[in-house]
Amino acid sequence: MTQTFVAARRKTHTTSSPHSSASLFPSVLLRAAMLIVLIGVLSGCALSFGHPVSSKSTAASGPVLIADSTIEHSGGTFSTLLNGIDAATGHILWSKGSSLVQTELASGDAFYMTTYVSPFELKKMQARNGGQIWSINVASPVTLMSVQSALLYGYTNSYNDYLVESHYHQKPSGADSSLLTFDTNTGKTQWQTTLAGKIEEAQVANGTVYCVIVHPPISLTSFTASLVAISATNHRILWQLALDTYLPSLYIDGNVVYLSEAPFQFGTVSSNGTETDTVRALNAITGQILWQRSFTSDVNGAAIVAGQGVVCVQLRTDIQAIRESDGSPLWLLGGDQSQILKGLGKANAFTIRYDQAADGKTEGEIDTISLKDGSSVWVAIIAEGSIGSFVPTAETIYISTLTVGLSTVPTVQAVNVSDGSIRWKTSLSGIDSSIALAS
Repeated sequence: MTQTFVAARRKTHTTSSPHSSASLFPSVLLRAAMLIVLIGVLSGCALSFGHPVSSKSTAASGPVLIADSTIEHSGGTFSTLLNGIDAATGHILWSKGSSLVQTELASGDAFYMTTYVSPFELKKMQARNGGQIWSINVASPVTLMSVQSALLYGYTNSYNDYLVESHYHQKPSGADSSLLTFDTNTGKTQWQTTLAGKIEEAQVANGTVYCVIVHPPISLTSFTASLVAISATNHRILWQLALDTYLPSLYIDGNVVYLSEAPFQFGTVSSNGTETDTVRALNAITGQILWQRSFTSDVNGAAIVAGQGVVCVQLRTDIQAIRESDGSPLWLLGGDQSQILKGLGKANAFTIRYDQAADGKTEGEIDTISLKDGSSVWVAIIAEGSIGSFVPTAETIYISTLTVGLSTVPTVQAVNVSDGSIRWKTSLSGIDSSIALAS
């Protein structure tokens, strides 16, 4: 499939000099024509050899967004188009084709990516021009977590499927999941440890890897899952906690781990008739339960954020705010099932929701909520698209949108944190997109 890259047209203002000579005009035209031909030849070479293709700028002075989009080809095959975007202006700095990418992780002025089709590769790339720094082959796709102290953390799973007809597929004989670290300078594996079970989520903080692990066999009514804290130094298990669900939400704020849990079947009640949905605060170093709070509405295990003395919990239809210190309630914001808690700012929480416009098209919406009392601060409508990636910073929220139907294209957009106005919007090729922010 041939990709065509079109540079934005630059407006130029020219003034004629009263002292210009008519005899010089043909010479100027000839030189301009030769320059145009030379540029065309060089551009053609860059395209034909697959080098990064730049638009107006070749470098950005500030942060760069790494945006990928999935390209569908004839015959049902797919590839990934990587784009480097100036975070200040939205200008595409470079674009580069790749085999299908599973995850990207940005750190400093570089980003890391893993491919999802064989041969599996882990690569480190330059954020500002898309150039490759190193590449290694890996046995299976690596889900990337974070970079800590010059180590890249990731994990692999031996399970290819989730629930099928209410049951997990049994793991292949002798196969388990693994935690791995790689040297960020060379890509060399530094250490690897095997875990019995499927890693559903993993985060790195406090010199510790926190993993949510589910152990087979699993069904809708019977499973074993746990939160395991593993030392990043000697790879030993520091502590573990049995879970009531295998899909909790995990959020780490300093030395506290916040865990929201709902039984796998929504609405499960205990023997005394009360809901069993809970939020726990754990000492991140010891695993000791600091406090625990139960809810009368189903906890959505996919969303919990904490900071500024407040923990916001995504319930089935509402957002509940509780105190970080003891879990006591602060305020409750009513909503609907399309409302999803996505992040935390200096004084606000961010949620997204999806609505249907008058013309029947899907609209994405960002709602900003005051942490003080749950009141609405501003609402931004992201027309014609479902919101995918959501990357908040102090001044800007960067989002990617997914295609909805044949009339939309994926986009990357910058939204002002102060008022929800759209700073810039850049359209991409393909059918979906995700983003990561590099400095």
